[in-house]
Amino acid sequence: MNKYFLGEDAARFSVVSFATDATTRVPWSYDAAEINAGIDQMSADGKTSISDGFEAARQLFNESRPSAAKVLLLLSDGEQTVDAAHGKTAMQTAIDAAALIKGEGVTVFAWGFGDNVSN
Repeated sequence: MNKYFLGEDAARFSVVSFATDATTRVPWSYDAAEINAGIDQMSADGKTSISDGFEAARQLFNESRPSAAKVLLLLSDGEQTVDAAHGKTAMQTAIDAAALIKGEGVTVFAWGFGDNVSN
C-alpha cells in the first residue's frame, strides 16, 4: 500500500477472498492498516469458487466512484472446483464471470501460484 496515495479521492482498495464462497474482508477503504489486516486474514485452502470472487468484486465495483479506474487483481493457487453453472463446466463458469466483470469496464490481472496452478 505504501506505493499508492490513499485517500477519499485517491486510491482505494477492497479485499475479497474466495473458497467455497466469497467473503468481503474489507469494503472500499483507504486505511492501509485495515487493508493489510484483511489480506493477512486470508489463507489458501479448501475448494475454489473463482466465480463467487468475481461476483463479490463486481458488486463492490457497482458501489465505486464512477470516474475511478477499476482494476481487479486475482490471486489463486488453483482452478475453480465448485459452482459450475447449469450446463457448463466449473472452468467455463469462472471464465464467464471474468468476462462479465471485464464487460463492465474492469481491468483484470490474474496470477496463479503454488504447485497446482493450471493455465
